[in-house]
Amino acid sequence: MNETKVTWKVLNLKRQIESGYVYSVDFGIYGSNNFHTHQMTASLGLEKPDNLVPYKELDETTILKWIQDKLNAENAKDNVRNPSSADLENQMKGIIQEKTQPTLGDGVPWQ
Repeated sequence: MNETKVTWKVLNLKRQIESGYVYSVDFGIYGSNNFHTHQMTASLGLEKPDNLVPYKELDETTILKWIQDKLNAENAKDNVRNPSSADLENQMKGIIQEKTQPTLGDGVPWQ
């Protein structure tokens, strides 16, 4: 079986230096199987929480949870324009599947 593996990575954090408030996250979603890879990147704004986690205490797992929680909350409000984290993972799996076993093509039949 050639299963697609999907991973999430935090690429960059934008913050207010004085408070440490992270107001924007650049992140990537990566898909791969034994034959193909694909990546999607995006930025997501974050609201300022009531209780800030000190910047030096943040880790990637925490930030990824924030990203996925926000995506899922936005999806609950408007699922047409805002994909959930599961939707993005399924989209990535579909892209890798199409690369592995194409159903679409382009070009012309002559040389």
